[in-house]
Amino acid sequence: MVRRYGPANHRQTVTIIRISLGVLATGLPLAVRNLGPWLGMNAVFLVGVFVVPRSLSDRRASGVKLLALALGSALFLYANYGAVSASPLPPPATVLGPVATFTLDAETTQWLFQLVNSIFLGPLAVAVFGVSTNHVLTRRELTDIPVVRHALPQRDPDTVVATSAALGTAFYLIVVGSVTGQIILLP
Repeated sequence: MVRRYGPANHRQTVTIIRISLGVLATGLPLAVRNLGPWLGMNAVFLVGVFVVPRSLSDRRASGVKLLALALGSALFLYANYGAVSASPLPPPATVLGPVATFTLDAETTQWLFQLVNSIFLGPLAVAVFGVSTNHVLTRRELTDIPVVRHALPQRDPDTVVATSAALGTAFYLIVVGSVTGQIILLP
């Protein structure tokens, strides 16, 4: 019996894009410390990409989705940086309220940072995050947007995403631990 090797017998177990997710996600708690702008942006995305377009024709739905992505991004930028720019707009806190001002306290941010950077729980937490984003970012509602579809990853099997993200996180934490001499075991 001759065994053939090639694409038909190839099973992908890891992807470099998901390994890089494992590395990058270790800094995510610091990025979301100002949680209000993230929540505001994602609320606009949720309503404008997933909810409103369901009742519209395909052509109108694409326009609404693009508008939601633009508005959500503008909201995020204004909430984070509107107060420091020399713009004629009013301060974000007066217009957006908690969207601009809601932040995680230092203890919560530190705990989340230690969670994703701990050698025992970090790879698992990042793997769960990776699988979640894999399901959200590869949904038809997003991949149907002409401009956006080229920037999104293809949906990978959950096992590939989880394995890659966990390996990327573990690799990064081991490298950081080797360089700094410090490893966080548990948060």
